[in-house]
Amino acid sequence: MMYDNAEFCNICDSEVCLSWTDTHGLAQCVKCGVPYVIYHYEGGVRVDKPRQIAINDDYIPIIRRYWQENNRPIPSGFSFAGGQEIASRDDAKCFNEWMKLNGGATDGQEPCES
Repeated sequence: MMYDNAEFCNICDSEVCLSWTDTHGLAQCVKCGVPYVIYHYEGGVRVDKPRQIAINDDYIPIIRRYWQENNRPIPSGFSFAGGQEIASRDDAKCFNEWMKLNGGATDGQEPCES
């Protein structure tokens, strides 16, 4: 995973503005929905580190391309139905169909890290 000190989202290039997910320590870009690790822990102790995109490095170019082509929120998978998820059910369906056709998850690897 990449650590990020930039003022802009790694996926949609908008100025970073994050909202919490339903998962402790994870937030999402309010524009594109991509998840970021905000709270970091080592040995059970919280440590100070820059935010970190919660997407496997290999998938960042694929997710960026999805955003550029579709301009729809990316389902992070870190929120419960009816919770803090930015992407709608239709957004998730579009994303999943696009990923199947355009280099989506292979060998059991998922785009988002947990």
